[in-house]
Amino acid sequence: MNTEIIKSLIATIPTLIIALATVVVNGKLILYRIDQLEKKMEKHNNVVERVVILEQKMDAAFTRIDELRDEIKEIS
Repeated sequence: MNTEIIKSLIATIPTLIIALATVVVNGKLILYRIDQLEKKMEKHNNVVERVVILEQKMDAAFTRIDELRDEIKEIS
């Protein structure tokens, strides 16, 4: 009976080591991918903020253009 236990341990230990190594490697890979995703999201958020500022400036410019058109109409 002791030989059966030893054989099962010999068969089980490498499987456990491989399983643990897989978990560790996958965990590191997931953390790396999350970090990369966070960097992409940060770039995206910066672009969105810049677009909002540009839209505000465009609205101000269009308002000014409309005012100038009205002034031209009054002069004519």
